Amino acid sequence: MVRSCPEAARVRVDPSDTILHLCVKHNQWKSLEKLLDIVQGQDFVNAKDNDGNSILHLAILYKRSTIASHVLEKKTIDVNATNASGHTAMDLLFLEPNQKDVDPFESILGQANAERAKDLVGGDWLTKKRDSLMIVASFIATMAFQAAVNPPGGVW
Repeated sequence: MVRSCPEAARVRVDPSDTILHLCVKHNQWKSLEKLLDIVQGQDFVNAKDNDGNSILHLAILYKRSTIASHVLEKKTIDVNATNASGHTAMDLLFLEPNQKDVDPFESILGQANAERAKDLVGGDWLTKKRDSLMIVASFIATMAFQAAVNPPGGVW
């Protein structure tokens, strides 16, 4: 059906899931692999559900290492995408208190250059703070100069 009408794969099931999301949830990695070969496009692979989870997020949440490795082989998935909670796939590994199954996923994501959300926004946050401080410092210097040149109440 998908070969004859590729747009059928893009139809959302339930309110938010794509067929790829269902493949991950039900551990159908062979179906997922075929669908990724047939239907191309980053918007399809990086589609998110209502919680903002992509298929990579779901593969990590449901501990599907085979699916995670197949998805990362395609190179079209955004490895550092964040979900609605602001977590990347790498962050989801460390949310659970039981971390005995983390090692295979950490190596898979590490090979794909996945990062944690705090590492992604760290440099950007510092740049924004520095720019804000420069604006405030310029404003204070301008007000001090203006008060010295034209003091309140005038010059006697």
